[in-house]
Amino acid sequence: MLAIENAKETGLFSEIIVSTDCERIASLATESGGLNVGVRPRELSDDYATTIEVIKYEISKIKDYGIPTEEVCCIYPVTPLLRSERVVEAYNLLKQKSLLFVVPVQESYLSEERQLSISEHGVIEKETIFKNRTQDTKKTYFDAGQFYWGTITAWENSSTIFSDQTGVLLLNKWETIDVDDPEDLEVVRVLYAHRRGGGK
Repeated sequence: MLAIENAKETGLFSEIIVSTDCERIASLATESGGLNVGVRPRELSDDYATTIEVIKYEISKIKDYGIPTEEVCCIYPVTPLLRSERVVEAYNLLKQKSLLFVVPVQESYLSEERQLSISEHGVIEKETIFKNRTQDTKKTYFDAGQFYWGTITAWENSSTIFSDQTGVLLLNKWETIDVDDPEDLEVVRVLYAHRRGGGK
């Protein structure tokens, strides 16, 4: 329950809610210090449910419990390299700039200008001409997918998290590794062990 521990370490949250459709996870979350407000419905637990839909539902539960709040942070569960101070930085950004949302992002040079399409036979599908050097390519950014801060009004009324009222917090590359396959998991284990050993 690293997400719960990270939330605790920030000192920002009056309550930590774990959103899940699993009774066992809800029970474990309660044991770890989360508040169990019940499992969410099946229609908000499939691959098509959006983060905004889920948070809107949880906000309605928070209101049922009479928990006062002005901001809500959604922290994803599989974020072993997330540092609690990053959550605090994003919260401060949200407040200081009066934004609707703040999201962590990662910088990338892999723009469409330098993408390759590979056929099922393992060859490049069409001729590709790189007009610019990598270092001259315009920087792009992608959602790090770790957490989202937003005002409660923004969560309730917005159709998207991403707009010109959304601030960004730039993270280091090592903070944003997605665990999509066994190789990613091995890299994360090494970095996590380094971090626990006092590395930055």
